[in-house]
Amino acid sequence: MRISENLWCKCSGSVGWRYLWALWCALALGQWVSAQSAGRWGGVVAGVPFVYEHLPEGRAYQPYQLLGWWTLSDLKKRGADHLFWYVEPQLVFVTFSDDSGPDWEVGLNSGLMYQLALGQGWYATAAIGTGPHYVTVETSLQARGFIFSDNFEVGIIAPGGKRMQLHMRTRFRHISNAGLKNPNKGIDVFFALAGVVWQIGAQL
Repeated sequence: MRISENLWCKCSGSVGWRYLWALWCALALGQWVSAQSAGRWGGVVAGVPFVYEHLPEGRAYQPYQLLGWWTLSDLKKRGADHLFWYVEPQLVFVTFSDDSGPDWEVGLNSGLMYQLALGQGWYATAAIGTGPHYVTVETSLQARGFIFSDNFEVGIIAPGGKRMQLHMRTRFRHISNAGLKNPNKGIDVFFALAGVVWQIGAQL
């Protein structure tokens, strides 16, 4: 599957996966504390791939995502709709169709999510995000190491109780670097996402 060759041009350096893992943990903890003190929204989302990248080596790339999700600010101050600036730590377990691997990814995304109020606690959503990422896979399609992850998604939010929401989204993700290291054809995957988000610091 080739959905795109490259979406955005970005600069990247060289950093080890251990450093990124430590960064992921530190930022996740920091944003949880920030969300708790400010009453922002936060939660956990899981992502399951349903359209895979087929690598030149003859195997499908199947990443399973565990995502944190925290809002930093609502940029839309009036009305029932929201425009959230969010941060999303990512830990990804990768399997393959030929039972090789596993491999891992770790990263940190930030982006904007628009939530269109439908009434009675329901929202339609659209979001875009990007951020640094590290992958361990060995393939002739994409260089291993430090890259960027670009995400585009649409979804629906359902009320899940007092100050709690159920998120259901579909996401397209493209990972690649700026051509600073070859090969750089990118890896593309579609995900189905589901998670629980609550207003941290509020009584549920």
